[in-house]
This record gives sequence, C-alpha cells and structure tokens, in this order.
Amino acid sequence: EKVCRLLNLQRKSLSTKRDVGFARQVVLIFGKFKFTLFINGGIAMAIVVGIDGTGSAFLPGSGRDKEYDVAFANSFVRQICNKTQGKKQYFRGPVALGGGLVDAINQGCSFIKSKYQQSPEPVLLTGYSRGAAGSVALAKKLKGVGIPVQAIMLFDCVDRHVVIDAEIIPDTVGNVLHV
Repeated sequence: EKVCRLLNLQRKSLSTKRDVGFARQVVLIFGKFKFTLFINGGIAMAIVVGIDGTGSAFLPGSGRDKEYDVAFANSFVRQICNKTQGKKQYFRGPVALGGGLVDAINQGCSFIKSKYQQSPEPVLLTGYSRGAAGSVALAKKLKGVGIPVQAIMLFDCVDRHVVIDAEIIPDTVGNVLHV
C-alpha cells in the first residue's frame, strides 16, 4: 500500500502475503507487472538505488546544488529512496550536458555489489529522465557481475547520452514499470 501511495498508482491486486523468516513477503500486481517486496515493520527490505533527472546547470558547483535541491526536492526517485529504510543510495542526476551520470552508475554498482555480498536481498532500481537511462545502464552492469534486478521503475526514461545506451533492458531485470 505504501509503495502504491508513493507512486500514486492504484493497486490492481494484492495476491500473496506470507511470512518469510522475519519478514513478510508481499506480491503486488499492476496489470501484467508483478513486484515482490519483503516487508519488515511496514517497510520494504531491498537494496535500492535511484538516479534522478538532469538539472538545469551546465557545470557542477554550489549554485547548481542549491537550484537542484529545490527543483528535485519531491521527485519520485528521491521519495522512493528517502522512504526506504536500510540499504539505499540516491544520486543526483547529471548536469545539462550529461556529466556525472557515468559516475552515478559506477558508484551505484559498487554500492549494490557491497550490500548484495553482505546479504543478497532484492535489488530495486529507479530513475527519472536521463537518470532512468542510467538505471538501465546500471542494470546492465549488474548483469555483468551476476546480480539480478528484482524491479526497475523508470519515470520518463530518455536515452540521450553519448556513452550510455538504455535502449534494451537486460533479461536479468524481473519487472519493469515505465511511467
């Protein structure tokens, strides 16, 4: 329910609730999309990485940071990352010319590998605009190191980067929701 409210989506059906160790497994179905979450005290337990959209500045710096913080304060990606407890990492999107996106992908991959080695929990990726393209590229990188992605939530994914290719989502991604 919290995930549905957070994404402002109407849940079509809640098909399964059962205890799995200390957590409860919940399967949400949105049409043909199925998301399995592990709930502990009402919070989904997963490794979550989000990459937000492109800011308006051309170069990084304190002016860009302040403007970006205001513009993306309540973005879907930030909300998903902020409302997840535990293993989560939020990355600002790239500057207007795309700089910083490759760094976010590489840092996200390192974060997930580290957390997944400690405890192989489901991986959830999310991104907005160019950050969504970065999330797809991150899923490809994770495939290369043998880490599957349970779900990827993309908000207005655009494949507009010189180095990043987000045209094909890897087959190791279990579920995709593109809004």
